[in-house]
Amino acid sequence: MAWRIQESVIRGELDNRRRGRVTGRIWLAGRKDPLSLDLEGNPLRDMAGCILTFEHSAPHKTPAPTDIDPEQRGWVGDMTASRKVRVFDVPVAQALAMSKAGLVPPEHRANALYLEWYSDRNGRIVFESADCRATLSEPVWRMSAEDEQEQARANAGAMSRFLKRISGFDSAAERRSEIESETSPEFSFPNNETPMDEFGWERFLRESDARTEVYGKILDKYAHMSREEAERLAAREMGWTHIEEYLDARDDHMSRPDNNPEDEYEEEEAPELAPDPATEGIDWIRDENGNAVHPLEHKASVLGFAFRRECEQLGLLGEGGSEAMEDLVFSLHTVAVKLAGALNSLAYEPDPDRGFVVAYLKRALKPLHETLRQSEQIRAQGLLDASRLNRLDQDLLALREDILRLMRENRA
Repeated sequence: MAWRIQESVIRGELDNRRRGRVTGRIWLAGRKDPLSLDLEGNPLRDMAGCILTFEHSAPHKTPAPTDIDPEQRGWVGDMTASRKVRVFDVPVAQALAMSKAGLVPPEHRANALYLEWYSDRNGRIVFESADCRATLSEPVWRMSAEDEQEQARANAGAMSRFLKRISGFDSAAERRSEIESETSPEFSFPNNETPMDEFGWERFLRESDARTEVYGKILDKYAHMSREEAERLAAREMGWTHIEEYLDARDDHMSRPDNNPEDEYEEEEAPELAPDPATEGIDWIRDENGNAVHPLEHKASVLGFAFRRECEQLGLLGEGGSEAMEDLVFSLHTVAVKLAGALNSLAYEPDPDRGFVVAYLKRALKPLHETLRQSEQIRAQGLLDASRLNRLDQDLLALREDILRLMRENRA
């Protein structure tokens, strides 16, 4: 996920007079000292070769997250002072209310300042706002339209270089090779012969999240193409040769003269797995659909769907409902999804990777804590009876204790 800091930015200055390098400072609410930027790459043509100074016209003054590193080193993504955006002519709350009522809120097109970079400490960071007073100096060097197209491709490659860095390829020679080749690293799973602890798995899962975000952004870039073309090009940019090989094999299968075009290309199906009967009731139970699921995942899933039904009956979800309640229900369902990822394979694994289980259980704690925080907000807004929210909080705290217990057991 990207760090979006527009709620915290007060002002800033960026300098690209030296080709291939962007330096500068950005002042954030709640911080005495500004962020210091030292990034490889160039912005797009409107900012290339210039000094940009800007000030947020109406900063929200939301304190910046404390874990954003004050020294931002990494790579330039897309940077431009002329990104076209739609801006409402009425307050956002009024515009949303008009949209819910089937009306079209008044809006206009405007230029927005868009600053994106990839930090070797914090990952992708984005600032975007149409409420900035920005000034550009005269450029000391100029970028042609052809250069800008090449620069846009290079900026897209910043994602690959960031992934390479977090994957552990830290030597200067490897970084230079990656920049020159502008290819993405292959996705690789850990070596099963050397099991990782929970911290190694946490790092691996973070890398997976980063790759997923990059893949989604590349797919968005090719949204105007067919799904297959977009997938093929995105796989090529990510360096996932196995996906291209699969698509090639499928195309070859469909082009054979004796093949029925209506037939689907299918790989050989894996045999259906059966849960271990010796661990029934411990590592798995049957849910209402007959699927083998972990008891704790089932408990979280039942809790989420029951609470959702109550909110729907009270008219708190859907059209005319509460956005805060939608967020809470989403977070509650996410807890069950994370628990499924951590625990549902235990039904079939005689010797599971305990480090992976602990690392994934940690990922269930974040949406659980977020649900508790959202419950407090809803209580303060009076959207739901306090006694019902108290029961929800108690159920969540019981889930938390079960998660912590399983973490201790798997560590042992």
